[in-house]
Amino acid sequence: MSKYYWISLTNDCNFSCEYCYQKKKAKTIMNEYTAERIIDLLNLNDSIELIHFFGGEPFMNFPIMNKIVSNLNVNVEKFSITTNLSLLNNDYINFLENYNFNLLLSIDGNKQSHNMGRKTLTNKDTFDNVFKNLKILSKSNISKNISIAKTLTIKNYKNLYDDFLFFNNLGFNTNVNVDMNLKESKESFDIEILKENIKKIISFVMNNDCIDFWNIKEYINVYNNFKLGKKYKNTLSSCTNKENSIISISENGNLYPCHFLYEYDNQGYFPQNIFSFNNIKDIESTFKESFIKNYYFKNLSEYEILKIVESEINSKNCNYCKYIDFCSDKIVDSAKESCFYKRYNLRNNYNSIEKNTLCFQKLFFDSISELLKEGEKNLYNCL
Repeated sequence: MSKYYWISLTNDCNFSCEYCYQKKKAKTIMNEYTAERIIDLLNLNDSIELIHFFGGEPFMNFPIMNKIVSNLNVNVEKFSITTNLSLLNNDYINFLENYNFNLLLSIDGNKQSHNMGRKTLTNKDTFDNVFKNLKILSKSNISKNISIAKTLTIKNYKNLYDDFLFFNNLGFNTNVNVDMNLKESKESFDIEILKENIKKIISFVMNNDCIDFWNIKEYINVYNNFKLGKKYKNTLSSCTNKENSIISISENGNLYPCHFLYEYDNQGYFPQNIFSFNNIKDIESTFKESFIKNYYFKNLSEYEILKIVESEINSKNCNYCKYIDFCSDKIVDSAKESCFYKRYNLRNNYNSIEKNTLCFQKLFFDSISELLKEGEKNLYNCL
């Protein structure tokens, strides 16, 4: 049976974030009938490593989440949730503590950065309420389970260093993932400003005991490998080794090999539904067989990988870059280890394994190189 389940409780949300991919979808919410079917499926397992709840804003459907969690008779190693933190109350905190939830909080940075892209449905700022709840949560028994997801956009990139300092000064240890949503052309923003922010963050990380932000130390190690002439080796966590062990279930019972495929509903990807099966025991085997045999999800061929490398090099103007050989290895490695979602994208004429034309690898490498030339000796501690 599967070991990882991602469950969408609703695609509705009380925020209207400018970069949300679900904004144009019809709003649906999981009902008790669907929840009971999911409970039956989950209870077929001997054990489950992870059940992750998300949305929309999952706390908008808290009764169903509570129903699912409290009716499981299978051992679940870890529960987790992605939330905008706006609806937190004492009952919800008690629930999260009782089941020792991990939390991924969607926060874009300080007040200015957060309010730029994360508004209510009536276009009001959200930071004050979110920050109030964050301070309450930081004093709970699960403060050590908090991670943060920040979205870097064309509006807030100039505040990147200030946002890093904001997260670092929250008063508890956390890690911050940065999702890059810079779909505009390179000319839409000042690369030098972004680079200067990155340099400040790298210098701070190397000189201070601080939070894990944007895998900065990993970039330092990767740069070291480049200087030593080593081939690229990905050491970051990936979903690839979990393939065929994940089932993602939408609020209406649709089944997916990856929750990112939700955005392609009825746009070339047509999911099966949990109610399409007379025997619930047949769900996993039949569902998995259907997408494993699907051309769009098969491992990439050598020819496809070659075309990806060519596309990446052309889109980012890499031909005269000093990192081209190293990054070519990185692209090949990323393509070979690409997940269901990336392979689906690549085979639907997206042509690139990354969604941004700006090369962040070069930005990080150049920043590290310049800091070393400027005499940032503490950088060598990680090299």
